[in-house]
Amino acid sequence: MPVDDGAPIYLVERQRRIALEVAKGPVDVDELASRLGVAREDLMRDVEELRAKGLLLVERREEPFAVLTDEGGG
Repeated sequence: MPVDDGAPIYLVERQRRIALEVAKGPVDVDELASRLGVAREDLMRDVEELRAKGLLLVERREEPFAVLTDEGGG
């Protein structure tokens, strides 16, 4: 976590929008990318910068899911 030296923290517009969305509550990266209309990869760069500045807590989770094959689906 970065040291708070009292210096102002500057955010680009997309980072500000990310921070405002996350302030509403936890959100999935793909859902957030969709809300903001940006590519997941671009969003992840900004999320990592915000995390490095100590402004976001990032939790990585793996969630299992099942997908039907062509044989099982039909």
